[in-house]
Amino acid sequence: FGMTSKELNKYFLAQVFQLWQVVPRPATTGQKVTNCQATHDCFDCRDCFFVYDCHRTIGSSYSIGLRACENCLDCLRCMDCQDCYECIGCYECSRLRWSVSCSGCSESWFMRNCKDCRDCLLCADLKGQRYCVMNQQLSAEEYEKALAHWNLSNRELMQLAKSKFG
Repeated sequence: FGMTSKELNKYFLAQVFQLWQVVPRPATTGQKVTNCQATHDCFDCRDCFFVYDCHRTIGSSYSIGLRACENCLDCLRCMDCQDCYECIGCYECSRLRWSVSCSGCSESWFMRNCKDCRDCLLCADLKGQRYCVMNQQLSAEEYEKALAHWNLSNRELMQLAKSKFG
């Protein structure tokens, strides 16, 4: 090849380094991890994918810093939550979507700094409320109509709700 052994070795190490940069590697730390892939720094987790720094978490994916959570997706620093999506800093919540700094809330979307609320949409700084939309109290029937109007399965309306949420 016209190369010295030193040059050949240098070229080989450069290729190994390139390969090392692109090939996924198993997690380097973790204890009591069962059926998890692409996880790091996890303890007592089961059925998780692509999570980091999670403890006692089950069935969650693409999240960081979960504690005792179950079936959470795209969440950051949540504790004792179930079935949450894109939540940040939430505590003891269930079926919460796109929410920040909430505790004890359930069945709600786009919440910020709320406590013990249920069946709410696009609300902030509420405590112990139910059937609210944009911080306005509604009856159960009015709430269901408002929820149907927002139709959060529609992509355009979802983007509008995200823009209003800020």
